Formats: sequence, C-alpha cells, structure tokens
Amino acid sequence: MSLQVISPQTGNLVESFPCTPDGNCFAVIQNLPDFNLKIAAPGNALFEPKDISVKKNTSCESLVFKLKGFSLQIPLMLQDINGQLHPGPMDMPIRLVNDKGQEQVG
Repeated sequence: MSLQVISPQTGNLVESFPCTPDGNCFAVIQNLPDFNLKIAAPGNALFEPKDISVKKNTSCESLVFKLKGFSLQIPLMLQDINGQLHPGPMDMPIRLVNDKGQEQVG
C-alpha cells in the first residue's frame, strides 16, 4: 500500500510513498502548490475518500483515509477421490463467521 501524490493539472503521478504495515503513510512534498493524495492498495480494497485535494498553504498533518471494505474473489474448487481439483459451482453462497462463531453480515 502506498500514498500517491497526483498532479491535479495533468492527473499524472508525481511521487509515491510506501505506507507502514499498520497503515500509516508519511510524505514530504515540496514545490507543489496544489496536489491530490490517493491511497494505492490492492484492487479489492475500498478507501474513502477516494482522494483528497490539497491546496497551497493547507495543513496536512492528519489527513485520514478509511478502509470501507474489501472484496474476496476465491474460486471454489472440489477435490475428487483421486485428489484432483476441479472447478466448483459458481453460485455457492458464502457465510462469514468471526472468531467467536458469530455470523458477520456486511
């Protein structure tokens, strides 16, 4: 995961800063009067806001992107008696359960 600095004039990536494993991102940005910040994460992660516009002389000490959700795309496979894997059904419902055995509804 990284914090991207985007030029609002061109839409081009100006610089990218890696985030720490706990989700904190630190960036030093100089000589840009205006810029946009965006989190670059795996395609299955949804952050809000999508990006943050920063104008000249704006304080950027504690900007927050929140992880709002994610998606899992895992194909269901079936194993036959010989140990061979085969594609499983496409319309199988999935139930998420937490570590206490409680069903999680999204």
